[in-house]
Amino acid sequence: MRINGVVSARHEGHAYKILEELVSEGILDWFELDGREDIPSDEINNRYDAVVDCEGYLTMDEDFAGELSDLIHNSHGIHTFSFEAER
Repeated sequence: MRINGVVSARHEGHAYKILEELVSEGILDWFELDGREDIPSDEINNRYDAVVDCEGYLTMDEDFAGELSDLIHNSHGIHTFSFEAER
C-alpha cells in the first residue's frame, strides 16, 4: 500500500531517523522524504493519508475520525516533512 504522509520532527535528519525506525520495526517497507517542509494544515488534511508524530506513531487517515493535522503538535522547533512510503 502506497502512503503519502507527513512526519513531525525537529529537522530533516530527525524525520529520517523516525521513519527509518518504522522500517526497522516492519511497519513500513521503505520511505523517501520528498523535500517539502512545514506543510500547511489544510494541505495535510486534504492531500496526505498518514501522519507520523515525533515519537514515531503512525496514524492512517482511515483510522482517525478527526483531521490529520490535529495530530501534529505545533510546538516550538517542530516541523512537518512530507514523505512517500510503502506499507
